[in-house]
Amino acid sequence: MAAWAAGAGTLGRFAAGCTGRDAARTASGLERELRILAPRGAFDSELLDRFGADTGVRVSLEQYSARPGVTAPPADGGFDLIAFRGPAAGPLAAAGRIAAVDRSLIPRLDGLLPLFRQAGSELLAVTWSWDATGVAWRAAQLPDIPGASPTTWCVFFEPSLSGRMTMLDDPREVLGAMLLLRARSVNATDASLLQQARDDALACRPYLEGYRSRGAVPFMPDGIVVSQARSSDAARAMKSEPGISFAIPKEGGPLFAEQVGLAAAAPHPRAAHAFIDYILRPETSARLAAATGRYSPLAGGVSAGSAPALPLDRLEPVIDAGEASSLYDRYWTEIQSA
Repeated sequence: MAAWAAGAGTLGRFAAGCTGRDAARTASGLERELRILAPRGAFDSELLDRFGADTGVRVSLEQYSARPGVTAPPADGGFDLIAFRGPAAGPLAAAGRIAAVDRSLIPRLDGLLPLFRQAGSELLAVTWSWDATGVAWRAAQLPDIPGASPTTWCVFFEPSLSGRMTMLDDPREVLGAMLLLRARSVNATDASLLQQARDDALACRPYLEGYRSRGAVPFMPDGIVVSQARSSDAARAMKSEPGISFAIPKEGGPLFAEQVGLAAAAPHPRAAHAFIDYILRPETSARLAAATGRYSPLAGGVSAGSAPALPLDRLEPVIDAGEASSLYDRYWTEIQSA
């Protein structure tokens, strides 16, 4: 896979931020405070308490609501770490809100699966959990015909399931599925490819009951047989409804990472690096994955609790589309208006 968390940054700024009075540091040389801005539910109080007990660092957490379709967190001030969901690293770096981390202060980066390692000299964001988009279905209600197979994105064009299918209310999810169906990258930026994806999405639109937000309740309303879904939502739903199954289609699926970046003006950079290293501990990473229904980015720690293992070789991390973002939004508006 191509590198997907790279961008401009400066380690010189980090070095300048490491100065301070000895009295303001813990016995391990960390600053005594750490301020984190994160999506609601990303980090619980138990995690923060454990990190504080281990390091002597007092952690304060400010949470924000990560609305569907909005990847960048709200404007921040005085924070050390900014956590976010989706492809926000590039825009945050371009806005001067995050800067490269110092790899030497995060030894556990070496434990990441190759898919989540960043080549090159700079690393702007570190993945601490992830999920992927695939197909969820109620096997007992599927008609016994080849076109109704949930192992392919083609299922959303099946007339026999008309009105009994939903897709996600997000352009990167829907257009991504259409791109994969034609063996294209989920990160395509070429206008002709995106136009084709739009046309394919419009072609399957008549067969859908509609588009639903991620995390919507109920997960699959009565009468719905097939749904495009995030693996984390499906994992939670399968606990209460054993008849639901989930899989990544044979053409592949988009992968969405939960990441954390170092604030460009972090007042406590060493404590920030220590926290990133802490959440990459195998036991901490496994607990975070199990709590959210997502997956650990560490080698040997892919499964999220009882959730099914996903085929990493068929997943592609979604990155910022840059200038093509306006095309995604434009075509999504046309699809929704059809």
